[in-house]
Amino acid sequence: GKVNGLYFLNGIGLGFDAQVASKNYVEPGEVAKGSGKSKYLWHIISTLLFYKEGKATISSRDQKKETDCFMNTIAIGRRFAGSFLLTPEAIANDGLLDVCMIRKLNLLQRFKILSMVPKGTHIADRKVDYYQTDKILVDFGKKVPFHVDGELYFDTTFEVGILPSALNIIYNPEGEHFFNE
Repeated sequence: GKVNGLYFLNGIGLGFDAQVASKNYVEPGEVAKGSGKSKYLWHIISTLLFYKEGKATISSRDQKKETDCFMNTIAIGRRFAGSFLLTPEAIANDGLLDVCMIRKLNLLQRFKILSMVPKGTHIADRKVDYYQTDKILVDFGKKVPFHVDGELYFDTTFEVGILPSALNIIYNPEGEHFFNE
């Protein structure tokens, strides 16, 4: 896929997860002093407690809406950070981006939804919009953090598209994979 001129293999994240990542940096690409596991855990907890959702306008071929986003994942793959099944229905070679948009949540809803993510069951919740598209435009109207395959950047508007059949992938057809045969 591609977002604002940057290529990705798995996906991008806007909102809560990008905000957590941004707290570990003083400037893009420069890690803050004293960063480590305990500090990262603190950033997760403090962001979970105090994060303020940003209002975004989201446009795809089929819809345009304005919403307060807790977290917005746009992906080719299914997993982020190893155990987070944010886009559980993604098929890597179907030529589509899977979009998982989690709308504004209160604190209890945040815990509930995030506890469902490892199994991918969060997409059935009424606070989650899940759909597929080949391109999407997200506009926050102000500069916000976002991550591209885990690398942190900042921008205001995000033009995201898929590059169908751009890579040839060799995989074990007998193994567990997320490709159409």
